Amino acid sequence: MAILSSGPVKMTSLLEKTVAIIAPHRCILCGNYNNIVCFECVKGLPRIAEPLCIFCGKSTAKWRPCAGCAPKTALNRVWVHSFYNGVVAELIHRFKFDHARDAYKPLAQLITTPLPDLADLTVVPVPTVAPHIRQRSYDHTRLIAKEVARLTKLPLANALERTQNAQQIGRTRAERQEIAESIGVCNTPPTRILLIDDVCTTGATLQACAAALKKAGAIEVVAAVVAWQPPSTKKKDR
Repeated sequence: MAILSSGPVKMTSLLEKTVAIIAPHRCILCGNYNNIVCFECVKGLPRIAEPLCIFCGKSTAKWRPCAGCAPKTALNRVWVHSFYNGVVAELIHRFKFDHARDAYKPLAQLITTPLPDLADLTVVPVPTVAPHIRQRSYDHTRLIAKEVARLTKLPLANALERTQNAQQIGRTRAERQEIAESIGVCNTPPTRILLIDDVCTTGATLQACAAALKKAGAIEVVAAVVAWQPPSTKKKDR
């Protein structure tokens, strides 16, 4: 198991440092220079009012899969902060497609909001396809996961990898399921895992990660994502 540092993420180039100084992000809600959504405004973003099952959308207890979906998944729970719309969708879009690297900070803040006190878990990012990392010059899920680990004081591990680099954008549900299943374990996984991702639509990727981890020896796999997008409202971003 490869354990990664859970400390603050540092800018990796002189260019990033220069841009942060001369052109800092301005909050799209209040206009203050801090981040695309500043830390104060993040606190006021709407949350999903009641726990739901990310596979079917039914109400459920404590973010567990519902009785009908539980037998079909290796996931024990999936916490979600918001629906994928409005300011949350714009924040994620800018992070993934407009090179707004620092958006990982408010996104991690959103992810940790609905989480209970957690112990004995290791944070593991959902792996990103290589073309997306090259396009952005950063691994967006790993950045969020590192910040979640810092905020929750949990260890961070690299346990998963993509075995193919097909992208899910524009794919049918069946095609997305097939692509999601191209996830493998690259290191001996921790026993209890908190998976981190930005958006969940069908739940196929999270389920594939959980199945691979449990097959490799993990006992419990839970997940936390920023936003849930019901498949019927799927947009280009995911």
